[in-house]
Amino acid sequence: VWAHDGFDSLRCNQPYSFDLPPLGVDSNIKPGNPNLIAIDGLYPNPFNGETALVFSVARLTNVDFSLYDINGKLLSPLHTGIYKAGRHSWHPNLPVNQPSGIYLVRVCAGKTILYQRLVLVK
Repeated sequence: VWAHDGFDSLRCNQPYSFDLPPLGVDSNIKPGNPNLIAIDGLYPNPFNGETALVFSVARLTNVDFSLYDINGKLLSPLHTGIYKAGRHSWHPNLPVNQPSGIYLVRVCAGKTILYQRLVLVK
């Protein structure tokens, strides 16, 4: 199986099928300042063991990170921290028992909410 969406790709030698539900955004969340935070990338992705989320913030702000499965179920809040303006990297510590799959990291800063897909391959 070879999956590619224009950003990430995944290759698997075993047959694998899954149904992806449509991803939605909570209707009560209003767009925030799009320049407050930006995700610059997740390296490596796919990963096995350790990865780094690289992001930039425009000013001193509180940033929250949460992990969701592909169905939108919250698996765990990962980290909350206050970051100065500039570029940063954050290394998520996923629960050890997480199976291979596609996950979403939710990054919140002020009213800005961003999602980054990550692929765990064990």
